[in-house]
Amino acid sequence: MSEKTKTQKAAPKRLFELERRKDYFNLGVLIFTIGSVFGTYYEQIFMYVTLYIHQGIKLWLPRSGLIYGPLSPIYGTGALLVFIMICRWRNKKWYEYFVYGFFIGGVLEYVMAVGQELLFGTRSWDYSDKYLNIGGKTTIPYMFVWGAIVVAFIYLVFPLIFKLYKLIPRKIGDIVFKILAIFLIFDILISGIAVYRQNLRRHGIEPRNFIERYCDTHYPDDLLNGIYENAVPVERNKQ
Repeated sequence: MSEKTKTQKAAPKRLFELERRKDYFNLGVLIFTIGSVFGTYYEQIFMYVTLYIHQGIKLWLPRSGLIYGPLSPIYGTGALLVFIMICRWRNKKWYEYFVYGFFIGGVLEYVMAVGQELLFGTRSWDYSDKYLNIGGKTTIPYMFVWGAIVVAFIYLVFPLIFKLYKLIPRKIGDIVFKILAIFLIFDILISGIAVYRQNLRRHGIEPRNFIERYCDTHYPDDLLNGIYENAVPVERNKQ
């Protein structure tokens, strides 16, 4: 057997095949969107059940991460990272994917928490009182959950998403996913700018340009506090 043949056999295989590079972009947009929607409703259902079990309260709390639409970009980003991973490898065992998910989920949750505190001056989750927490931003047990979610996504959810994508007519899909990508970018940008401006208002900083004045007018504190109900200013947590 030649060295070239050995190298080809040793190289990672594709989990699936797509005909065009554009398909990877389209499928990535679809996966990010589905992951974001899933994350929003997963968080809402989890909080609803938790409040009912521990306090007997039936309360549906908002858990969207963006201003427009039930979208949680941290989950969308996680799903997109997993998609990139399975684009690269298919010859991994389930427990190897579990390990990847363990670290991807933990690192992503930690980085997102730090970024939120630095950019927006708020904290949406605090695990300081949880067992085996890491800086209050993630926990070892939750990282095991992330690993399990990644395995379930790869073996159960992704094949369904791929089948759904293949049902979409190519020309229609190309247009729809471009529009969806533009909307997602706009939503992420405007949400980030609006919340960043809210942090500046919290510190008494007057608007310095048109964008900041626009945010003060169209995205006031009452609106943002209703969307990001669980985002607590970091200063409140200081001793």
